Amino acid sequence: MKDINEWGVTAAPQTIKRGRAVVAIAAVATIIISGATNGVAAASPDRQARMEGSAAGAAFLTPETLRVMRQQEALQPAIEILQSEVDKSASSGYMSMGFEGDGVALYWKGELTPGMRRAVAAAQPVGAVTVRPAAHSLVELEAAAAKIDAAFTPATGGDIQEIVIRPDGSGLDIVKMPPAIAEKVKAKAAAKGARAQLATERQLSDLDVGVPLLVSTAESTIENFACSGACKRRDDTSAWNGGTYLVFKNTPTGNVHCTSGFGVQKGGQTYVLTAAHCGTNEIAYDYVGERVGGIYQENWDKDIMLLNARGSRLIFDGSATTSTTKVVNSYGNQVTNELLCQSGSTSGTICGLKSQSGSYTVNACDSDGDCYNMHSLSKTVQVDGRAGGAPGDSGGPLFSLNGSGVRAKGILSGSASGNATIIYYQDWNTIGADLGAYPVN
Repeated sequence: MKDINEWGVTAAPQTIKRGRAVVAIAAVATIIISGATNGVAAASPDRQARMEGSAAGAAFLTPETLRVMRQQEALQPAIEILQSEVDKSASSGYMSMGFEGDGVALYWKGELTPGMRRAVAAAQPVGAVTVRPAAHSLVELEAAAAKIDAAFTPATGGDIQEIVIRPDGSGLDIVKMPPAIAEKVKAKAAAKGARAQLATERQLSDLDVGVPLLVSTAESTIENFACSGACKRRDDTSAWNGGTYLVFKNTPTGNVHCTSGFGVQKGGQTYVLTAAHCGTNEIAYDYVGERVGGIYQENWDKDIMLLNARGSRLIFDGSATTSTTKVVNSYGNQVTNELLCQSGSTSGTICGLKSQSGSYTVNACDSDGDCYNMHSLSKTVQVDGRAGGAPGDSGGPLFSLNGSGVRAKGILSGSASGNATIIYYQDWNTIGADLGAYPVN
């Protein structure tokens, strides 16, 4: 990104911490109509190691990535203790939490509450917890972000692509659309007789949100991972595993290929979780044409939906043609700097996906060609410079390690069009809260 202007911040933007309900606006995205392996580099033998036996949490990992993932797995009980206390008080001084060095960093504004002091003490035997001061709490920065979001919506010709809360609580990063996209938004607003609400320095200053802002311009847009091309993974059967090839047939934009996320349970029944932008009223089938099921429930605003089909406790873990599976042992909320893997039906398993933070709203188009905003997405960056996913991976499982199995972390949604190392996903914070569905156990 290229910086445009800056208010009250002298340091470069830091790694972003995801908030519970941070708002953001992303550039126009469309369903990708390109080849199945677009942008995905083959794993070289010297950089990828096949993991051994049932201890494997993913099919392909570098030794160093595996080491860090196991280290983070051991710290999960500490994360759960802290998160449980955070969830009890939405108006506390909490700012963010993430893996840092060999332990966990907790950013907090002001004095810790008595409950959080007890939680920190209880978590310390699991791993070192460092409390760091934050200038603003998450609640304060969420309010500032919401004010900016309301002033520059896509419906009124707003040109903001992302609003991101910094993990240390020092302020917000405002990312504007690439100039070419901003011009299209401006022209579209003019065609409707409206004036585009462009985020100029003066307009942002006039909002007086009370926190430092750092403004930059994105170099690329964001695109969904749905695929209308040749995207393949071999057939499965009921109860359906996560990572299975799905196709929604005869949509207004043609056959749309995606991936199943996780088998989930809700109200005593099991379903299959995937991305909402893959279909609207269509039936999902697998690669060989076997009927999976219709749509039971969806939330297009968060890009999540349930298929009315039996879901299993397994996900595929390996190449795009693998039959290897892993058990889903648990689920977990978003944590900054966590190393994750995804298992899309086009890419197969890709690891080394480092969670960032912030929450992103993507103005995207679904299988019917309807365009709208999708909110509360999270982001990862592939640490080795590889593509994090490919067309056809939409809805696929994102996970960390949990013993010989995996911990469900979310499902895939899309990617930065100019940087394939970046992928966007919906995390389990939102999936659980919005759908009331959790992995089959």
